[in-house]
Amino acid sequence: MSDSLRVKSSPTLVTKTAYVLRQYIGTEFSSGGKLPGEHELAERLGVNRGTLRGALKLLEQDGLITRRRGDGTYANPHVISIKTRIEYLIEYWELIRSSGYEPQAEILSVEIAEASEEIAGQLNIEPNSPLLVTQQVLLADGNPAIYVEDVIPVQLIKEEYAEQELMESFFDFLEDRCFVRLDYSVSNIEPCACSDQVAEILGLGPCQAVLKASAILYTENSKPIVYSESYYNPNFIHFSVLRKRKDI
Repeated sequence: MSDSLRVKSSPTLVTKTAYVLRQYIGTEFSSGGKLPGEHELAERLGVNRGTLRGALKLLEQDGLITRRRGDGTYANPHVISIKTRIEYLIEYWELIRSSGYEPQAEILSVEIAEASEEIAGQLNIEPNSPLLVTQQVLLADGNPAIYVEDVIPVQLIKEEYAEQELMESFFDFLEDRCFVRLDYSVSNIEPCACSDQVAEILGLGPCQAVLKASAILYTENSKPIVYSESYYNPNFIHFSVLRKRKDI
């Protein structure tokens, strides 16, 4: 392993170690094979074996590796080959890159609106509270791939921001301008016939089927901070999901 793969100490060292290992396995073991032993991996990564085992456990839960008692740890090429997994919370730019395209973003609108009773209930705020509502389209090699509408309570925004920031890392925007860290989302995913508006934005035919995700995004303390709706152009974005047998 090169020095660039070494993991530095941080409050989320196990997670960061798992991230580095995931990149390493995807590069060096795309066709499968047995990983180096725990002692060698821990030494090369600069972490203790407890941290390494925590990272390996995360990768095992993700299905990227199989740990065989008394034999070692093996990469699972069938899972490694999956480009986009629906159970991962990743930014749209990364999703498009993982699908093999170069991403870009275009802001369609940014406005302040009042929270309906439904949205207020989902975000645990008062009805008619001011919301920052953004609409943007994510491009894949210049083609419209994802249409997104995000809703953020204005009261969460602590610092001034440039509109350009909304087109870049949404995770960073929440941390840098709202002082909150996104931890997980709960999404309802369903196929639907796209509206005339969505069809025009994504360059699709009238009433063409698309995948729609309605999500509430939460902090580490399970506080709802964002409501989001996204529509995926099936010509560019495809999802896979790994389903493992549940232990009883």
